[in-house]
Order: sequence, then C-alpha cells, then structure tokens
Amino acid sequence: MAKKNDDFFLEKKPWSVVKDEILGCYFKPYVSKILHTYKPLVYVDCFAGKGKFEDGNRGSPLIALEIIDQCRASTTMQQAQINATFIDLNYADDLRRNLGSYPWVKIVSGKYEDNIKTILRGKENCNIFLYIDPYGIKALQCSLFDEFAQGHFNSIELLINLNSFGFIREACHALGTTFDDTTLFADLVEYEPTRMDASEKSISELNEIAGGDYWKPIIVAYKKGEIDGYDAEALFAEKYCMRLRKSYKYVLNMPLRIKKGQRPKYRLIHATNHRDGCLLMVDNICNRWEALQEIQSGGQMQLWAENFDILAIKGAGFISSKLLNSAMTLDFAYTLYLILLDTPEIPNVQIKRYVQKWFVLTTLTSRYIGSPESQMDRDMRSIQEKGFKNFLSEVEASALSDTFWTVTLPQNLETSSVNSPAFNVFLAAQVHLNCNSLLMNGIKVSDLITVAGDIHHIFPRAYLKKNGIDSKTKYNQVANYIYLDTQVNKAISDDAPCDYFSRAFMQCETKAIELGNICNLSQLNENLQENCIPLSVKNMDASSYEEFLTERRKLMASMMKRYYWSL
Repeated sequence: MAKKNDDFFLEKKPWSVVKDEILGCYFKPYVSKILHTYKPLVYVDCFAGKGKFEDGNRGSPLIALEIIDQCRASTTMQQAQINATFIDLNYADDLRRNLGSYPWVKIVSGKYEDNIKTILRGKENCNIFLYIDPYGIKALQCSLFDEFAQGHFNSIELLINLNSFGFIREACHALGTTFDDTTLFADLVEYEPTRMDASEKSISELNEIAGGDYWKPIIVAYKKGEIDGYDAEALFAEKYCMRLRKSYKYVLNMPLRIKKGQRPKYRLIHATNHRDGCLLMVDNICNRWEALQEIQSGGQMQLWAENFDILAIKGAGFISSKLLNSAMTLDFAYTLYLILLDTPEIPNVQIKRYVQKWFVLTTLTSRYIGSPESQMDRDMRSIQEKGFKNFLSEVEASALSDTFWTVTLPQNLETSSVNSPAFNVFLAAQVHLNCNSLLMNGIKVSDLITVAGDIHHIFPRAYLKKNGIDSKTKYNQVANYIYLDTQVNKAISDDAPCDYFSRAFMQCETKAIELGNICNLSQLNENLQENCIPLSVKNMDASSYEEFLTERRKLMASMMKRYYWSL
C-alpha cells in the first residue's frame, strides 16, 4: 500500500498551479480539435488524487472535466464520444465525492501501472490522452510508454510530470553517493518521494524508469565532481527525451520554475507521434507566457530556457525575449527542430544552423503572421514531400530575392515600432556579428540589450522637436534608434549629429576623450559601419534627417543580408 499524504491536498501549491495551467490550456484546444476527427476520445488521469484541494482549488480531474463540458457544449456534433477515467490508489472515495456531478466518468481504485492496460484494451482507433503526474518516480515505466506507442490508436499523447531532480537524488543513492543539495527540495512538496538504496533491485528499477542505464555515467560524473547537480539534471532530462523519441516522434521538454531565475525542479514532457499535437502544445506554451509570468513573479520565458539553447535561437542573436515578436514563429522553429532530429538527410550537427536560418527567414518575412495555422500546415506538408533542404532553397529563392534586400526590407524599416520584426532581426544581427555599441570599443550591443542599456535616438528627440519634427511617428523611426551606453547618451545630450559626431572625429586627432572611448580614426569608421551609420552623419543636421533615415535603412538591410547568409 502506498503512503498517504493528506497534507498534500490542504492547499494547492505553486508547482501544481503551473502544471495545471499548462494541462488546462492545452487540453481545451486539443479536445476541440480531436472532436473533429469523429473518433472517440479516451482521457485518463493516471494519478488523479482527490480531484479537489481543501482550500477549494480544483485539481486536474475537475479542470479536465470542465473543459470537456465546455467543448461538448460548443460543438455542433450530435454525439461527442468522450470517455474519462481517473485512477488513484488512496483517494478513490474522495474522487467519487468531488466528481459527483459527473456520473458518467469512471473512477478506478488502484495503481496506474496495474490498470492502464485494461483501461486501454479495446480502444483501438480512439484518440488517447494520458495525463501522468505520479506521486514519485517509480510508476514512470518507460516500457509501458513504448507499449502505448505501439497501440493501434488513432492518436496518442502523453503529458508526463517528471521529477527529474528526484530521479537524480535516488540514482545517487543507488550508486552509493549522496545528492547533497537539500535546498533543491525545500519548496517542493513531494507526495510520495521514492526511496532507493544501493542495491541491484534499485538499479533495475531506475533502468526501468529511465528506459536504459544511460543515467549511470551522469551520476558517476556528478560523484567525481565533474558536473554539479543542475548539470546532472539537465543531462538526464535531455537523454530521457532522446529515449522517448525511440517511440514518439515529437517529444517536448518543458522545464518548470516558480521564481524568476530559478532552476527547474520538474519537467513536463509531452510526447506524441502526431505533428498537430506537437504544434498545438508548442503554441500553447508560447501563448501561456503572460499567465505563467504572473505565477512566476514576473519571470521571463521560464519554460523555454533550455529549449532556446537546443534550438540555438540565442546563438542566432535573439538573446532576449525583447527581440522575439512572434510566438507562432517560435512555435514552428521548435517543431522544425523536432522534425530535423528525425531527418536522415541532415546530420545532427547541422540542425542548429538550419533552425537558425528558418527562424530568421520567417521572422524577416512575417511568414507566420496573419493565418499562421494554414501556412504552418502547408510548410509541414512541403517539408515532408520535398525534404527540408529543397524546400528551404525554394523559399529563399522566392522570398529573399535581391528586391527583398534592397527595396522590401528597407521599406519594412519605415516604422516606429520597436517590436517590428525587421528591427528585431537587425539587433539580433548586431549581437551575432559581435558589434560594438555606438562610439564605444569593448562595450557590445549584446551587453546593452541584456545588462544595462536602453534604446536612444541618433537624432535626439528634443533636438528634432525643437527643429519642427514633432510627430512621434517621425522622430521615433526605428532607423533613428540605437542602443547607447548611458554615459555616451549623457554626453550626446540634445546635440545635433553634426556636432557630436564632429567631436568624436576630432578626438581621434586630439586624443582627448570627451565622447565614448574611441580615439582612433580607423576604429571610429569601423564603429560607424557596424552600427549602420553613414559616414556623412558628421555633416548632418535636422534638414538631413530624412536623408539619414533612407541611407541608414539601406545599411541596416545590407547588414541583415550579410548576417542571414552567414548562418
């Protein structure tokens, strides 16, 4: 008999809030989509608990059932075939009481691993969704997941809560060492923590959970001090997903955090063989940033940190959420990554490069703005039919012509929006090309974006307004924007460009530093080039503002072209 832990259900903890937020927000569009397959849906909550917390908050069973009701009410289908089963070893009676208004559901008292095969028997040609949020780690038998994937279902999706640090802790016990960072578990309420010992039985159980013994070298490296606990957890999670990909084509790793800057303590793993399911989940995660940020006390893309490293989105220069203007474009980038992992024509070492190129291309061309689902579906089919390399070449030829770089892109820079895709790509290009900030040598644009910089005006706003250019859409043009070091911005003040750039050139002769830190003419010329500032700026005043904007847009477009083809 498993240990009961009634204290767990006294109140809903932040970890449960985040997990259920993801489940609920994904499950609604999932059910709506599945109903249109005209195949029955079988939903199983494999570790349902009580269904409701004593503080009144809904648990995963009530969240799922309310969504099912909503989807049934909104569908035009005469009979929406949905079966819901809730399994729990200790709290079946509580479930029956808390789910009493849903007499059609099935409640099973017992262990998930003892009952799941029976529940799924005879469900061929159905759509299966398993929510697997275990009390410890023992129930996560990888062989069962493999069996599910081989079932003759219309579709199957797993949403697994993996206590990855719990696994590392117990793996350490099994190999005779101690996972010594107890603070990692300080704010985690573990319903039934698994306890392993240094025995062959424990090692065998861990192999069954992980689906192999790939975890052993990780623990050995941790034991030797070659990696820390965080590295061990990240490596295990990565290899766990790789193992799942032997049975499921699309496996999404979602690290969960509660606080800003916190390391993940859980992983939600989404596994499916259906591309639409993958797209839907990725889209859901991107769409839930705002809600999850509130839960995470003002966090920043907390669910995606590791995935950005995998995708190398940061490596392409998009080092901050400030540079990401389209969730759908990010959606497809991750989906493409998963597709390419299973594409023999592209070696794994080249996947990063191709994902980077596609992300930049689709951002620049706003490919997934407007009717993104239709465009994504067309792209997925084209990739499948033509192969990604051929498809990419076709899109580049049609979308990135000479006219695009010389005419269309400069026109796209005629905007005052700092969230413009073209401006974000320009900043990413500066980051990727390791550009220095304006009038500074050694202070990078990347430093100012991530640490201590702000966007300022090359033609100061006050200066333009004083000279009759007082429309926001005029003085706030992105071609007039630049990331500036604070001291440089103060030194410029409200001076005309012809004044302060003349000072910058003069100090290359006098060597008396007044503005920035460059006193070498060749360095200054190079600095202007990497910030796309025309050399004629030292002679420009308000009357030259439109000329400046036109010229700088061309230079910005030229840099972006060089950046794209360098990826």
